Amino acid sequence: MIYGLTGLLGAGKGEVARILVQSARCRVFLMSDELRALMCKRGLKITRVSLQDFATESRRTKGDGFIAESLAKKIGAANARCAVVDGIRNPAEVRVFRRAFGNNFKLVGVVAPLKVRFARARKRGREAEAKTLAAFRESDRREAKSEGFGIAACVKLADATVRNGASLRLLRARVRSILEQDRVLGD
Repeated sequence: MIYGLTGLLGAGKGEVARILVQSARCRVFLMSDELRALMCKRGLKITRVSLQDFATESRRTKGDGFIAESLAKKIGAANARCAVVDGIRNPAEVRVFRRAFGNNFKLVGVVAPLKVRFARARKRGREAEAKTLAAFRESDRREAKSEGFGIAACVKLADATVRNGASLRLLRARVRSILEQDRVLGD
């Protein structure tokens, strides 16, 4: 099974990915790593805003699904029994993975309240992330609905939604429930 994760910054996609790795021995592929690699090749400085801008421009010139196409090939070549694609940000990427993997692809929307996500992002302390709630809201706005991004639309397309505003224990139970439905739990 290939699990695609979508959700706004700080929703808990990385934690869901870790649970999938631990519970089902999934291999993780990060959409943002593909972008970072392209930016590094060009010698560009990497910040949250520069990643967004670069992704927008790249999608405009290469198509909305170009990052997903690259990762779909890598996942196919890896022949993984279980894989996680972390960071799907627009519906075209969802279509690429559904076309590539058919019924073996499941999109999981990870959602959490704004203030919880902001606190998580601040705790991570990454320089590229918003320092104020207002800046964080602006980043949300850009990624949720702006050109080249459509996380809000992706969450609506999700085959399953994981609410992640409470405890890690509850999050684990919610993710394991999805795995049980798909019968991919590792032993």
